[in-house]
Amino acid sequence: MRRLRSISGIGALVLTVGVVALGSVPSGAAIPGPTVVQNDYVVWRPSNGVWYRNNGTTTSSVAWGVAGDVPVPGDFTGDGRSDYTVWRPGNGTWYVDNRVNGATSATGWGVAGDIPDPADFTADGRSDYVVFRPSNGTWYVLDPANGGTATSGWGVAGDVPVAEDFTGDRHADYVVWRPSNGTWYVRNSVTSAATATQWGVAGDIPVKGDFTGDGRADYVVYRPSNGTWYVKNSATSTATATQWGVAGDIPVSGDFNDDGRADYAVFRPSNGYWYIKDSVSGAQWSRQWGVAGDIPVSFN
Repeated sequence: MRRLRSISGIGALVLTVGVVALGSVPSGAAIPGPTVVQNDYVVWRPSNGVWYRNNGTTTSSVAWGVAGDVPVPGDFTGDGRSDYTVWRPGNGTWYVDNRVNGATSATGWGVAGDIPDPADFTADGRSDYVVFRPSNGTWYVLDPANGGTATSGWGVAGDVPVAEDFTGDRHADYVVWRPSNGTWYVRNSVTSAATATQWGVAGDIPVKGDFTGDGRADYVVYRPSNGTWYVKNSATSTATATQWGVAGDIPVSGDFNDDGRADYAVFRPSNGYWYIKDSVSGAQWSRQWGVAGDIPVSFN
């Protein structure tokens, strides 16, 4: 796989128009969530396999991936930073480019038809290679640190995998959101305790993130029909609804101001703008970064 890097000051990177639509992202995938560092504005361009990153001060581009790949950034190396990562459905391989030192790796984990959903199931500070297999409702987890594996039957065909820590024990849980009834099914990956919480309706998009700052993922859906975010605190069941977005926007999970809470963020393909609303203060801002056809990703 080719790997090219360029770094420049804000405004110096010219984004060329991509021609591949968002079909590169599995239709059953949730919007990925951030880790604990402030998010950057990052898009992956299927037409040329390039990642474009803007951290507010500098910009960079990294060629990593090919058309048909699925961008699945996560911290697979334990250095506290997201890595440039793609999963290739054609061969079930995860390709990781360490953002800090440029080291690369390729790990086979998954088969065609799987939905990649990286998360830290082992609480070691690293994202694990994780796929959900709709054909049998099974999760397959591979620890990149020691090669340990785990499987869990949790879900059915049509479910959307949303692996995150809903219990506050630092271990990601097996979680699916079922569009047919709007229910979140959570299975604690340590104790196997299970819960079911109805939150959302058909057509909603489940989004990962801790919007309340309590160290637990919340039940969150974005409703394209009205541009509204519906958040239910997973600990207290307190609920909020926040209108932020318009038809055609793509929700992006992330903490964009480093306050420890996910913010309401959408990427608008029609003009390449990111629109952010602080989930605490309600402050709003926008940044142009990307073009139609780009895939926005949660990256920090």
